[in-house]
Amino acid sequence: MKSNEIKLDQDLNRQLWSRGKTNPPRKVRVKMVKEEGGTVTVSLYEDLPAAATAAVETPTPEEKKDEEPKPSAEMMTTNTEQSSEEGKTKSANK
Repeated sequence: MKSNEIKLDQDLNRQLWSRGKTNPPRKVRVKMVKEEGGTVTVSLYEDLPAAATAAVETPTPEEKKDEEPKPSAEMMTTNTEQSSEEGKTKSANK
């Protein structure tokens, strides 16, 4: 991008100067935007902007509970039979 004026974002400037003038970072990911007036603004690259993150829907805990499989009637009867058999064996052992 050719431009007569280039502006660095404050966050980018802080990142570049974070380790002092003698030890700058070797690589920095940046995002460049050319405005209508011909000015180029350079800022730190962001993986996911806040607007895109808000657009992604995550299921709430209530929705997750609705999706859980419910035990079938056969499973309930088997558990009941097992618990009654356990109760008989415990009383027989006493």
